[in-house]
Amino acid sequence: MAASDVIGGSPGRAEHHSADPARAVVINEFLANTDPPALDYVELFNAGLEPVDLSGAWLSDEPATNKFRIPDGTILGAGSWLAYTQTELGFALSADGEQILLVNSNQTRVLDAVAFEAQSTGIASGRSMDGGSGIGELSTPTRRRQCRATRAPVVINEIMYHPISDDDDDEYIELHNRSTNDVSLGGWQLDGGVRFTFPNEAVIGAGGYLVVAENLTNLLAKYPQLNATNAVGNYSGALRNSGERLVLKMAEATVSTNQGVIRTNLAYVTVNDLKFHDGGRWGRAGTARRGATAAAARSNSSTGVRTTDTPPAGPTVMNRQKRPGPPSTSRTSSKTGRRRT
Repeated sequence: MAASDVIGGSPGRAEHHSADPARAVVINEFLANTDPPALDYVELFNAGLEPVDLSGAWLSDEPATNKFRIPDGTILGAGSWLAYTQTELGFALSADGEQILLVNSNQTRVLDAVAFEAQSTGIASGRSMDGGSGIGELSTPTRRRQCRATRAPVVINEIMYHPISDDDDDEYIELHNRSTNDVSLGGWQLDGGVRFTFPNEAVIGAGGYLVVAENLTNLLAKYPQLNATNAVGNYSGALRNSGERLVLKMAEATVSTNQGVIRTNLAYVTVNDLKFHDGGRWGRAGTARRGATAAAARSNSSTGVRTTDTPPAGPTVMNRQKRPGPPSTSRTSSKTGRRRT
């Protein structure tokens, strides 16, 4: 299913897909949180094989208002970039998050749109492959040149989302610090399927691990490698057995000026955003076996998450594949009595 050619759609009548070459142009990169003299900017990229005439197309951060008209005679070559700063655009982007829209010259169709959440100061966001589908933080601003994805220092490394016990108290989420420096997690948050705010004293050492428990007392009793320095809790909510979204967010102060009044806000910038789902042994055998211990984990060199059968790694033990546990006897949460899918 393709996006409608008409803003607002075409309810009650047929709509035919038009071969508009401008469809190949995407919002490729943006910088939304800057301190002077740096400027916000929006970068476009032509992912097609032919030049595109962008004369009269519009850029805006408000759906109801087209703010910046791209000058006549603007031709964007195949595989080429075009960027406009806030000075040229006539508007700045919101560091707290908003959306950017590219609208065709007839103002009848949105060619591309990007919605984003709060942004770190001086960190650009963009497509890790120019013209690709995913948008994330970039290692450096790459305006008018090839994008380079950043390597987040702290990532969600392992998720115990369906324990063999079928007891939510045995769930956990493990973070890993891939950097060579200690990272303070005070005020950071986990969001999505569960919610947790890290205490001010929470620190994850260089190359270390930190486990966030659904029930901290329970987890400390089960795993001798866990203690008060490498495990925290309790988070609220429970992880879905069928998978869901988890987001790790960093607290960052942002400064904005509104009619000459300087305001400081606390924003939560996404550090790691992932969706996990059933897979591996669980995905193939879950129905017949009624489930096995299920955890999603990163391999040491991977940016993705795989399904494995492993206890929480703790601060010094690396993740590795282990033998699956015996099948569980129920898929009903022992705490709530509800069937979790």
